[in-house]
Amino acid sequence: MRILLTLGSLLYLGPIFGLIGTVIGVIQSFQAIADQGTADAQVLAESVQTALITTQLGLMALPFGVIALILGHVLKFWNEPVNGAIKDSDKSYGTCAALNLLLGFIGAHHFYSGRTGLGIFYALSLGGFVVGKYCDFIRLAWGSFTDSEGNRIRFKRQPAQSVN
Repeated sequence: MRILLTLGSLLYLGPIFGLIGTVIGVIQSFQAIADQGTADAQVLAESVQTALITTQLGLMALPFGVIALILGHVLKFWNEPVNGAIKDSDKSYGTCAALNLLLGFIGAHHFYSGRTGLGIFYALSLGGFVVGKYCDFIRLAWGSFTDSEGNRIRFKRQPAQSVN
């Protein structure tokens, strides 16, 4: 279970490596133009091919990262002790879900739940490269999203009021 969470987190880095390779390929293209004074199709084609291959490899890692993270969280949720060791947070589920939907790409829901480090990461990476925002929303819906103290932020049903 822990391996899936770690693997999923590492696979999130795939698109970053793809982006770095794309930038390197474009830089090589412009360097070739600068060196020759004109655009030679053969040299440009090699640089563009480098950029496209690294982009493709980076994007191929993303679905595997999402699957590994979701499976890791599902297994973690199912394997938690049922003896009451996990407490419910005093943070509002509605507020956290609204912040995720509206401002999740800057990590507002992580700042609200007391996870400042993750909030900063989300702000710098546009919501964990957008995918993290949606994974967090799924975790909120399943009731496995936690605050900084490890308490679950989940929907609490209010007991029905009897009308006399």
